[in-house]
Amino acid sequence: MMNGRECKQLIDPKKAELFTGSLGKLKETQRAEPVAMVSAEGEVTHWFVPFIQEERALGFAIVSQAGKFVSYGLLSPRPSSKPGIDRHFFTEPPAGILEEIKERFPGMHLVSQAFSYDQSPQRWGWRVTIEQGKQAMVLFATPGGWYQTAAPKPGWEGA
Repeated sequence: MMNGRECKQLIDPKKAELFTGSLGKLKETQRAEPVAMVSAEGEVTHWFVPFIQEERALGFAIVSQAGKFVSYGLLSPRPSSKPGIDRHFFTEPPAGILEEIKERFPGMHLVSQAFSYDQSPQRWGWRVTIEQGKQAMVLFATPGGWYQTAAPKPGWEGA
């Protein structure tokens, strides 16, 4: 099992072989601390590494516990927005999204939040669990908003 320090050593945005073509702009970034991605069961299954420039994550890499690249790319939630995502998205769910969830589901309270994925590591974000009495819901907060997750499909990663 790889830890965050080992993951950080593995990934270097200055490596020419990693980022070519349109990904070349990531060579100008700094690698942030890896963020543990947990499964629905709470196990660390992957590491998410943001590439930061001027307080914005311009790109990312997802690495498996075995040290293999799962995915990497550029981040820009909307073509009309500033490039990248505020780096603080990777330390906690955005307060605005949590407020919107509270307004949408009055009376429910936050049970847990974890940086995770919805059935596949490429669908990353914050898994937010809310409940009231015996009723619980799992929501997913992404840089573009939030949604209620569907019931996991047996056999899918993250199910």
